[in-house]
Amino acid sequence: MSRLRLHCSIYVLLLIGLLVSHSPGSATEAAVDFADHAASSRHSDQSNGTITPIPTIEAYYLDQQKIVLDGVLDDAAWGQADTGWGFRQADPVRFGKASVPTTFKIAYDDEAIYFAVACWEDDMANVRSYLSRRDQIEASDLVSIYIDPYHDRTTGYNFRVNPAGVQQDAYVYDNGNRDNDWNAVWDAEVSSDENGWYVEIRVPFSAIRFKPADDMTWGLQVYRWLHGRGEDTGWVLWDRDSNGFVNRFGTLTGLQGVQNPRKLEVLPYVVTRHIDPAAEGDADNWQNSQNLGADFKYGVTSNLTLNATIQPDFGQVEADPATLNLSPFETYYQEKRPFFVEGARFFQHPDFRLFYSRRIGTGDINSRIRAAAKLTGKIGGDFSLAVLAATTDVAQAGKVHNPFVSGDEKSHYGLLRVGKEFDEGNHNINLMGTMVKRNEASFSHVGYFDGGASRTLRDGYSGGMDFEMNFDDRMYRVTGSMVGTVVDPFENELDPSLSRETQFGTGGRMQARKTSGTWRGSLAGRFETEKLDPNDIGFLSAPDEKIVAASGSYNFDADGQESPFNHANVELEVYRSWLYAANSGTDINTGDQAWDYGRNHHQFSGVNFNAWAQHRSFNSRIGPTSRML
Repeated sequence: MSRLRLHCSIYVLLLIGLLVSHSPGSATEAAVDFADHAASSRHSDQSNGTITPIPTIEAYYLDQQKIVLDGVLDDAAWGQADTGWGFRQADPVRFGKASVPTTFKIAYDDEAIYFAVACWEDDMANVRSYLSRRDQIEASDLVSIYIDPYHDRTTGYNFRVNPAGVQQDAYVYDNGNRDNDWNAVWDAEVSSDENGWYVEIRVPFSAIRFKPADDMTWGLQVYRWLHGRGEDTGWVLWDRDSNGFVNRFGTLTGLQGVQNPRKLEVLPYVVTRHIDPAAEGDADNWQNSQNLGADFKYGVTSNLTLNATIQPDFGQVEADPATLNLSPFETYYQEKRPFFVEGARFFQHPDFRLFYSRRIGTGDINSRIRAAAKLTGKIGGDFSLAVLAATTDVAQAGKVHNPFVSGDEKSHYGLLRVGKEFDEGNHNINLMGTMVKRNEASFSHVGYFDGGASRTLRDGYSGGMDFEMNFDDRMYRVTGSMVGTVVDPFENELDPSLSRETQFGTGGRMQARKTSGTWRGSLAGRFETEKLDPNDIGFLSAPDEKIVAASGSYNFDADGQESPFNHANVELEVYRSWLYAANSGTDINTGDQAWDYGRNHHQFSGVNFNAWAQHRSFNSRIGPTSRML
């Protein structure tokens, strides 16, 4: 009898164990290996952001293992991966202890890199989550992951996810500037329970650029914004008085044998239009038009991407807002055409707008781009390259969608920008040149005063260089640039009196700054000659100016010390401006000289004083969300 009871007890225990092993369990149980206090070799000191100034974590290679992207951190691979932990407050108290812990793990296979983040929480009522459109996370908790695949300490990628699964991404350049127009195809899933919320992210290697190597090291930073608590926490932190961003990241190691395959994307399109003019006459007299073209994207190397388009159709692009401009200056419009938006940062000059893409294929209702191509990326890790070429014309009325019929006013555009970085991104120098070459014969019907034709009845060229140097851990920065333009007007048969004299213009800027520390300041100067004119492919409202400016500021951060204020700033700026060249004007009635002034005529002077402070009782939950990283 006792033996029977023993057998029955064993069977019951086995059945209970079987049921428990197959029960779904909670997300917390699945994420046990992510616990901030886990006593495991997977929680090493080198991956602890609290005790290691520049922490390091090793990515786990999946080999034959798989990660199911569902936001539940129960995959066996996560139990084998190292843990990043030791998050501290970035704000409001720099280096303060985080209210709740955050941990993460990283894995990869031959096609993608995976991130898993456990956002622990004592009270889920503190978690804020709102469903919104992609790239529009607001008033919500979030996880923010930065990677620097080139490990050049100046560029990188950012991926954000909130508890509702809303995704946001951006490209980071110049050690902290963001290009929010950059978009990639990547996946993220989230889950939550009473102990926190969890996120899994998959980023294909094909979505980012990097230099393949047998054993790669990337820069890495992970933030968590706790909106309900008004707290920003990070894996890597640095003193507020220190300048920089990407150069402060931790490191990600263990990425071995990863290849970035070359891929070709072709997106052809065919459009046909049938319009009823709704006029008297034959009811079947429809107006028909067709258009065809294609967009191409090819990975020339893992670092260089070629984009091309033939007869692009921008019919789905958002229209410009209505504006009323009563000034003598041209209205500046934001670029919204996808071909020019993607990678626009590669063509930017830091001080002068030598490239304004809205000059290409616009200006007339029948303007069109026949073909365009651009090559962007890096060569050898330290050299950056950006090349663009485009050809446009103005089609005949009703023929704008016919790619086989050539138009008038044919123009050819070219741009080249190359750069070189030195000393791990602390210094760089760039050269840039642009060209607009127009077919003079195709403009013979255009008069000088035909709506902006003064800019089209000519060829235009521009060039320049710019540099940036950082010293003493980026505390001191010196930047400068020089540009020049050449305008070569056509002979206008409709108005032979117009001068064909070639015009040359120059411009420049220099600035020295102390960018970090309690006391900061800057000294800058800029000039533009009266004939500086990049407007064939650039944008400049009004040249003919010289200006100098100086500023100084005092910055206070309590960072946990006893003080009535968390932060405070006092800044004083003075500036003075002159007109570069001499000028004079005449009375339109008599023709007599009405006014004149000489070179370096004073234009204006000014003084700005700004001060602000944040009281220690400030609740950042109701303050601006610009703090979230």
